Amino acid sequence: MFFPEKYVVDIIKIVKQSIQMRETLVILADQTIPYAAAQASKNVISYNPQQFRQLCRVDPTGSTVVGILGHEIFHILFKQSRNSKKTHTLELLADAGAGWILCRLGMDTKNFENFIRINSYSNTPTHPDNMRRIDAIRKGFQECIKYYR
Repeated sequence: MFFPEKYVVDIIKIVKQSIQMRETLVILADQTIPYAAAQASKNVISYNPQQFRQLCRVDPTGSTVVGILGHEIFHILFKQSRNSKKTHTLELLADAGAGWILCRLGMDTKNFENFIRINSYSNTPTHPDNMRRIDAIRKGFQECIKYYR
């Protein structure tokens, strides 16, 4: 693990401001994890810098990285734990939060939805199927539109 890249710190700062989150987050670069993960009890977000750099090349809008980080921030915001029996529900709440953040920052969900469709775990003990996740992202986005657009 090593210190995070500046653009990741900047994105998290912007996302936190958009939801008025005051909690301090620890951001760690970790090449051993797939994409990103949150340790809600410790306010830690870890991300894989190599995979994030690849995502930035594929999606120059940055919406995929914003969606992933927003998803992890919502795990922390709700103090969600992987040990919960309601894991699928918690994942869908974090997905809706990511959709809300994308809307709040004036981005669309298309690239993040494509990422979920292609790269996400689907219908596992920890993650619901991809279509349910994409529906949650869209619902979060639509809820934001009601208030901010």
